[in-house]
Amino acid sequence: MKRLHCFLLLLLMTACTPLVPATTPPQLQNPPGTAVSLDAERFDAGVFVVDYPDGWRVVKQSEANAPVTVTFAAANNEMTILVSEMAFSIPESTPEPGIYERYQTVTSGGNAVTLIGCAREEDREALDAIFEHVVESVVITGDTAPPSNDVAWTGCSLPET
Repeated sequence: MKRLHCFLLLLLMTACTPLVPATTPPQLQNPPGTAVSLDAERFDAGVFVVDYPDGWRVVKQSEANAPVTVTFAAANNEMTILVSEMAFSIPESTPEPGIYERYQTVTSGGNAVTLIGCAREEDREALDAIFEHVVESVVITGDTAPPSNDVAWTGCSLPET
């Protein structure tokens, strides 16, 4: 009886073998969008490379075929730095009370990368030092998205204290 069960199990497994695809599905061979890579210090978006702050999380914000946008977030979420190949129209108004925002655009050969730093007002000096290091590390390595004023910056979003 035990041999019969083993034989039936072997027969069933053999019958299911053709159900497993023998090749990689097309959507996994060539996924849409820009390939990005990350190591212990750098984020490489293909069109730009940038160092991210030690101990910070890297959160890719953009969809597959959209211009690359990434946010670096401090461990406590009290400071963030957005880096994008997309241009933003920055409103003339000031940020929310108690929030500090900093903007910078790095250009090279007609290409641009936008950086936006956000922190609470009391963390302003710490953000400035980190932001400067990130800005200095930006290297534009390809053609970025064409400038557009269609994307409006809507302000920082930091957790409640």
